[in-house]
Amino acid sequence: MLVDCGYPYFLWLVRRRLRQHRIDPASLGLILLSHGHIDHVGGAIAVRHFTGAPIAIHRADATCLPTGRFPPLVPRTWLGWLTCLPANLQRLPPSSRGEPDILLDDEYDLAPYGIDGRVVHLPGHTPGSVAVLLESGEAVIADALMVNFPFLSDPSYPIYADDMEQVRDSLRRLLEYRPRIIYTGHGGPVTPADVRRRYRL
Repeated sequence: MLVDCGYPYFLWLVRRRLRQHRIDPASLGLILLSHGHIDHVGGAIAVRHFTGAPIAIHRADATCLPTGRFPPLVPRTWLGWLTCLPANLQRLPPSSRGEPDILLDDEYDLAPYGIDGRVVHLPGHTPGSVAVLLESGEAVIADALMVNFPFLSDPSYPIYADDMEQVRDSLRRLLEYRPRIIYTGHGGPVTPADVRRRYRL
């Protein structure tokens, strides 16, 4: 499984990482998109063409792929306010648009792909944000949580979030699964103790 695909021009990087890890592109079983922002979904259609793997995204964020358009970003930090104007102008080029194959809801079992874990819905950053929770204790949560800029180490508030109360509720739900380590989309990783302390959960 591949979680997220970067910007529309990131196929070269995905191909390089697959070679580095000696992964046959044809063996990729699933492309999971953590949420509908261009830096996470932009390369998905190109990666699907390259590997043949289906694309899964939560139905609440799914319209960005076929339309190429994204809802306005809601800034929550100084960095969000600084970057939201150019970020809100971003669109997927026509070659990067297409329909997803799988629409996710609250939970999705990854056992059919040989993965001992599940995908869970963690809204707040976007309405359709999801995370991967593995039985081994790793949580891959992308931007459901961000880390302090520029050090990219300690938990912080997302620079953009549709609903901050949902962010907190989603982090509470995440901690109920008792992850051992939490991997974010920008920086980290962080520990559950770090998250509890930063968000006072």
